[in-house]
Amino acid sequence: MKILIATSKRLFRIGIFFTVRDMGWLGRKNGLLMRSMRDEQFDVFITADHSIPDQQNLKKLKSAVVVLLVMTTRLGNLVKLVDRINAALDQIEVGTAVIINGRDDALRPASPDTPIDTADNPQLPNG
Repeated sequence: MKILIATSKRLFRIGIFFTVRDMGWLGRKNGLLMRSMRDEQFDVFITADHSIPDQQNLKKLKSAVVVLLVMTTRLGNLVKLVDRINAALDQIEVGTAVIINGRDDALRPASPDTPIDTADNPQLPNG
């Protein structure tokens, strides 16, 4: 799996990770960034930009997105999400997005039609 990440790739030990900076794509608007990802055959984009799933046609772009809802993308805030990011990468499919809520420790799919996964957070209502 080839993965583009908007933050630090130092979080991960396994996989082929490139940052937006590595690719020379800093400053690109989301549409161009996602098309560049497709052209370079990236499978997944990990980002804190929660607008991408609503703005981009992920199926057409043949991409998947993991959105991190975090206060900041500083390494210290992201370290606690690594296991959940890896779990999302294991189950994500092309054309979909998964939102990892680092603010209240919940993991949920981006699609409003897909039920929220409450297994890790008993405080959330089921389904």
